[in-house]
This record gives sequence, C-alpha cells and structure tokens, in this order.
Amino acid sequence: MDILCFHKRDICFFFGQFQASYGKPLLAARDPKCSAKDAEAGVLAMEALHKQVMLFLEFIFSDFLFSVAIVENW
Repeated sequence: MDILCFHKRDICFFFGQFQASYGKPLLAARDPKCSAKDAEAGVLAMEALHKQVMLFLEFIFSDFLFSVAIVENW
C-alpha cells in the first residue's frame, strides 16, 4: 500500500482522534465560563500539539537546511 494512499475511513479516524485529543479540550478551554479542570486540559492539549508541530517542523527544516548547506558548499 502506498503511504500517500488515504482512505476516507482513515481520514475520519484521524480527524476523530485529533478532535478527541486536541479539538474538544481546546474549544472547552476557550469558553470564559470553563472550569479549572477544562482550562488545564486545554493548556495540556495546546502544549502537546505544540510539541508535535515543533518536532515536525524541526524535521522538515533540518532536512531543508542540510540540503541547502550541501549546495552552498559544492
């Protein structure tokens, strides 16, 4: 199976998993009348999402910068 071949069920599963892990806690924390528990869950979800995004960006940009350094040193 090709890694770029996504099925509708896979996308729906990912979106549902994303919503459960990040979407619901973040939306609940945005409510001005949220409880302290909801606010803490939102902060933890934001930190976890930030960590995932930063790791991805670090991977992408380190590969890009490595290839630029090779071209400049050539």
